[in-house]
This record gives sequence, C-alpha cells and structure tokens, in this order.
Amino acid sequence: MNAAALMLVAIAGATASGCWESSTPVRSGDPVRLGDVAFDVPAGWHRTDMNHPGALVSVWVPDVEKNPRKESITVIRSELVQPLDDGRLEKLVSGAQIAFAGAKTSKVITRTTDAGLVGYQVDVEFTPQSGKDRYRRTHVVLRDHGRLVHVMYTARTPDPERDGLETVLSTLRHEEAAS
Repeated sequence: MNAAALMLVAIAGATASGCWESSTPVRSGDPVRLGDVAFDVPAGWHRTDMNHPGALVSVWVPDVEKNPRKESITVIRSELVQPLDDGRLEKLVSGAQIAFAGAKTSKVITRTTDAGLVGYQVDVEFTPQSGKDRYRRTHVVLRDHGRLVHVMYTARTPDPERDGLETVLSTLRHEEAAS
C-alpha cells in the first residue's frame, strides 16, 4: 500500500474511534475555515481540531443532548505526497474503508460540489473497533488545488436527508488566506 492509501486508511480509522473535546458551537450562518477551505456547518455544532502529519482535521458534532443519532462530520484537508489520477483516487476512496472490520460499501460515485470541486463518494456500514453498534458513513473526497478535502458524515442512525453533510458540501469552497 502506498503512502496516500495508508494516509486514507489511518485517517478513516482515527476519525471512527476518536473522542473529542467540546468547543464553542457555531452560530447559524457563520462560515468556518480549515486552512484554505471554507464551509458552513449546521448551527449549534461544536468543533474540535486534531493534528495529523500532512493533514488538517476538524470534527463537528451537535450538542450531546441533541445528538441521539450519534452524528459527526469530519472535514480533512490533506496534502498529496504524489499526484493521483482519477482511477487511483477512486480506488483509494473505496480501499480506505477496509480499516473497518465487516464493512459493507456502496459503489463509488462521482461527486461535484456547488463550487465545482470534483471527487468521489462512497457509503459504508461498519462496526467501530471499540463498539458493537453498526454505524453508517458517507465519505466524500474532493480535489482542491493539489490537495484533497475529505468530508465524512458518520452516524449510528443517519439523518435520511443527511442535512449536515449536504450543508458542508454545498458551501465548501477554496479561499486563499487573508494577508
């Protein structure tokens, strides 16, 4: 497995098993940034950032009392260590799901955001190492200026509309840092 594949597997596994500190919730309409990527998240969700070599990671969860579905959204902006053509990226997106024992995955589909970022999406049903409940995840990986942006919506009982995921994806955009 090459470095890019290992990174995808490591990030997928880490975000499935981590525990997060709470932070100040975002207000409705407040855009957020992760490096040079900006997006909106649902009002009232809390952000926690994690450090991974070569990646910026931001995890969002609703208030505990307002999260019976056990939802989270993880946004990752990762550096590419080598160029990836579409075929290899599609295989890596699908292959990253092997980090989950007994995972059932959907077919990988092409996904384009409102801002024109293009990539791939896969759905997976899995049981985290530390649990017995089944979870569902939608994992979208998009190309952005020589980097990858991962958006993962995970829930024990997913919102059928996946409003949180769609909020992030519909507003996700590249923004150069202010000088």
